[in-house]
Amino acid sequence: MHPPTGARAWDQILYNTPYYTKVESAGNDGTFSYTGGLGTGLDKLTGSTLCKNNIVVANANISVNIPPFGNPSISGATIAPSSSQGPADDGRIKPDIAGRGTNVYSCDDVTESSYSNSSGTSMSAPGVAGSLLLLQEHYNNLNSSFMRSATLKGLVCHTATDDAENPNVTAASYPGPDPFWGWGLLNAEFAAQTITAAQSNEAIVEERTLNNGDVYSFTVNVTESEKFMASICWTDIAGGTQNGILNSTTPALENDLDLRITDSDNNEYFPWKLDLSNLPAAVKGDNIVDNIERVEIEVPTAGQYTITISHKGVFPGPTPGSVGSQDYSLIVTGSDLSIPLSTGKNELSSFMVWPNPAKEMINFKFASQSNKSCLVQLIDLQGRVVYSQNILGSSSVTNGNINTSSFSKGVYFLSLNLGNQKTHKKVVLK
Repeated sequence: MHPPTGARAWDQILYNTPYYTKVESAGNDGTFSYTGGLGTGLDKLTGSTLCKNNIVVANANISVNIPPFGNPSISGATIAPSSSQGPADDGRIKPDIAGRGTNVYSCDDVTESSYSNSSGTSMSAPGVAGSLLLLQEHYNNLNSSFMRSATLKGLVCHTATDDAENPNVTAASYPGPDPFWGWGLLNAEFAAQTITAAQSNEAIVEERTLNNGDVYSFTVNVTESEKFMASICWTDIAGGTQNGILNSTTPALENDLDLRITDSDNNEYFPWKLDLSNLPAAVKGDNIVDNIERVEIEVPTAGQYTITISHKGVFPGPTPGSVGSQDYSLIVTGSDLSIPLSTGKNELSSFMVWPNPAKEMINFKFASQSNKSCLVQLIDLQGRVVYSQNILGSSSVTNGNINTSSFSKGVYFLSLNLGNQKTHKKVVLK
């Protein structure tokens, strides 16, 4: 039996095995020239490198300065000309990340014990894979479990060193992701530090599930003006095939999650995405193609920021016509980041609403603690609060209801706020 080679087949395998991480070489067709691609010198990825759920690695040519004393440092970095460039036809960010793959001293096949210098993405991918295994080991040592593949991918893309922010990059670079570096150069040190920081709530590395129609949000405090970032990543279900269609911009993404950050002045910050009309540049806006989204605020002002995860469309369930959910991973870092309450211990995580759709009455309940006041609000799609009430929590479960007979038909959000915790449910009035 031959292994699958197509992107769709691999997406299905990786969806069914959420802890299996496929690290893949981008390929070495970077200098290949042809007409009909997405842009000059771009669009060289083929086959399984275009799957959504893998990690595709570019070849970085890195010069390392090794002093007699002290730690080694990077003195120069470029993407090797031979490294195959992205993006995917629908504008997905590919490759995902870059690792050292030029003049790597490694074993060869001359003798059973011989070594030599080799170059190519087949050298950068193993180096990245080895680093990912070490990150898994570090995470397991601290948490007694391993990360899902989406968590690992989200973590390394979140913590990668952007080539545009790397003073050692000596070639043209572009802020944010691009079709050469992906999200940037692997920074295993920052990734490991993030895993460690999450143990003391100084960062977030968390695995969650978003149910169909849900919106999850919470606040964090940022006290210094260094970069503040949040990322989500998920293993998406396999989509349809588009064989024989040249440069199709139809998104391969099936379950489209959205990540936003809002500051106290209601300024909304959007994730990165590639700009197909102006490649290789990236812009910030609504990303409808990638199963990883990263929002970053370069110089945040001190204060509270709200992180919100929602989704478009309907999550398909296991049977035709049913609805489901989507597992996702959340990574948050920032200078002197403080998290008022652990998102993994959110008292509002048990929030339930019924019936939905509703005609005249909405019922709700959530786990709570006594003597805690919870603000309940019903908000329309224009952001107007049509109902607001403070409810004092009980000793175990708090129940409530809202008479909706006087409200217009349509879609609303039922919002619960308990201190620095916030959650939403989408409700339909008919």
